Amino acid sequence: MLAQNRLPTSLVKLPNRYRFAELEQLREMPGAVKAICTTLMKVWNADVDLQALAARGPRIIDLARIEAYIRDHLPGGMILQRELVSSAIANFLKPKQTPKQRSVVCATPKHEVIESLRWARQLIVSGRAQPHEIAVVASATEDWDEDFRVLVADSQLPLHLVHGRSATSTFLGQQAASLATVLLEGLSHDRVVRALRLLHNTPKLKSLPGDWHTNLSPDAPLLKLRHWQIFLDKLAEDPERPDFRPALLPILDLLSKGAPAAEQVGEELLSGQARAIWRRALLDGPQALMTTIGRLRVPDESDPNSNIIWGPAHTVVSAPRPFTLMLGLTSRHWPRQGREDALLPSHILDPALLEPASVTVQDRTHFAVLRNAADEIVYSRSRRDSEGRLLGTSPLAPSEVASEHLQRSRIPQHAFSESDRLLARRQEFSETEGAKSAVSCYRNWRSPKITAHDGLLNSGDPVIEAAITRAHSATSLRRMLTDPLGFVWGYALGWKPPSPLSQEEPLALDNPTYGTLVHELLRETAASLESRLNFASLKTGWRDEHDIYGVWIVTSALKAKSVVDNPKQLIPLLDSLFSE
Repeated sequence: MLAQNRLPTSLVKLPNRYRFAELEQLREMPGAVKAICTTLMKVWNADVDLQALAARGPRIIDLARIEAYIRDHLPGGMILQRELVSSAIANFLKPKQTPKQRSVVCATPKHEVIESLRWARQLIVSGRAQPHEIAVVASATEDWDEDFRVLVADSQLPLHLVHGRSATSTFLGQQAASLATVLLEGLSHDRVVRALRLLHNTPKLKSLPGDWHTNLSPDAPLLKLRHWQIFLDKLAEDPERPDFRPALLPILDLLSKGAPAAEQVGEELLSGQARAIWRRALLDGPQALMTTIGRLRVPDESDPNSNIIWGPAHTVVSAPRPFTLMLGLTSRHWPRQGREDALLPSHILDPALLEPASVTVQDRTHFAVLRNAADEIVYSRSRRDSEGRLLGTSPLAPSEVASEHLQRSRIPQHAFSESDRLLARRQEFSETEGAKSAVSCYRNWRSPKITAHDGLLNSGDPVIEAAITRAHSATSLRRMLTDPLGFVWGYALGWKPPSPLSQEEPLALDNPTYGTLVHELLRETAASLESRLNFASLKTGWRDEHDIYGVWIVTSALKAKSVVDNPKQLIPLLDSLFSE
């Protein structure tokens, strides 16, 4: 339907060759465009045919010429009101036609998405249809949305999501979601770094260097604002490093306030569409931010008039297309079963009064409209859902159409992406670097020889040499002798499992963390004794006696929880051993 604000541009761009009998003098006058627009809108709303009334006067002829010019230069997907009504009436009154029908059965919902993209590619490549003539629909899209998002990006097919895309699948949605995680779950090293790295373009963070987070210790949990203040104060003591406190501490102080400060956080740290997502999520309350952001959808910016469309049936039914594929034609989705209203159940109010057309009736109606409007329609269902449960056939599926069972590993006639093509052409795939590497790994895993896949490295590697020549504990020596590949991963490359301190503050240390703390305290103790008393030059018996005594003091201090932050607090205690 034509909007009024489209008219001025069309009228101003009328070529000079268009001359009018009575309106020529009004062409350049102020308010002429608005007056003509208003008149034409009244004519269209009243369903007046200007061409039929042209004999009544030259002014009507002039308006009819302007109307004809606007009709010929409307953007795609727009028509005049009278023509829209006439087209709708013609579609409803035309005799019912039986489209070309086909039914396929796939393995899973993801397999349905793959087959639908193959079908669309085949229609386009064969020349039977253009992208704007193809539609893929479902009664509800939740079971297929994520697969469509991933596979369409791989296929590069022109596809428009009618119902929009998930907010968390966009960069701006991730900005909002990362902030919500920090507010609701509290400060931590990982959560804060992720959120602030996503917000690097925020004016309040532009003064921070891009690699500021590399100055943070990966083992520091930083679970409270006080932890961040102590750590940043320590970093500021190094003159070779910039001072991060002016930029970080105000933001960390704001984030530490939690959900009550959600509105202020969004206004100060987000902008544009990310702020709009945040405001929409706050409508359900700050405590539900994560859940609400996960449900929000943002409009797809692609043009629906030139692309394949994917969306729910209740949306696509307003503009059906000649080539349609229906997904999820199972007893669970076509039709869906209605539910009672949460606030007005059936014992309070008759459901027929609250919802004259139930969701079941609506699905049946949408199915009939889409089928009757299509020239070719494909019914698709999966044998099992994403969790492996068997699914029944929809009662709306036509019994006269035989179902074609498609295997998930079949070789398609038209692949929808490069990966699909390589999967179908095994010889071509075997020549790629990825396939050669996979085959080599498979063979080396079963070979008795030590290969690169077992951790065999070239001699003289500086990283390996540095890891071997460092001071070792009993645990690292045992790992080096019994698991050399694990030693390289853990001690040379620094690959470690996530620390239990990174997400929450434990009530007690687990055994690995406790052992690491003891090793660090003993290392600090030995280094201090060596620097102050030349511990290595002492007599063996005396050194062993006091070494055992020192270890006992360290262990006792740990058990008594007398060590707070700095292990060097034990040095005066150990110095008292040698005061005599």
